[in-house]
Order: sequence, then structure tokens, then C-alpha cells
Amino acid sequence: MSLAGGFGVLTEETYWYREVFEQWCPQDACTESVVRWIPRADWGCPADPLGRAQKARDVA
Repeated sequence: MSLAGGFGVLTEETYWYREVFEQWCPQDACTESVVRWIPRADWGCPADPLGRAQKARDVA
């Protein structure tokens, strides 16, 4: 499976996470078990995989 295949790699950081995942979990069963997480648009960070752009993170 390609790194971008079907997972919408949008940033270098997202690509890095995907690459690490595929190194540690190369089996197709692992890839098929992943559910794509899509942050809510009103959170203000639709492309940030760690949620650093979320205002609630700074409050906690």
C-alpha cells in the first residue's frame, strides 16, 4: 500500500506518521483496521494530526 493511498496525506507531518505506522505495522490487516480520524471543522485545526492548533490544548 502506498503511503498516501486512501488516507489523504496533507502535510509532511502526516506523511511521517503514516511512514512510521507502515514500518511497524506492515501487514494489510493493520492498515485495514485503521479508522481515519477527521477533526471537526469548528476546532480550527482540520489538518493538524496532533491537535496543537486547538485552543483547548493551551487551556489544559
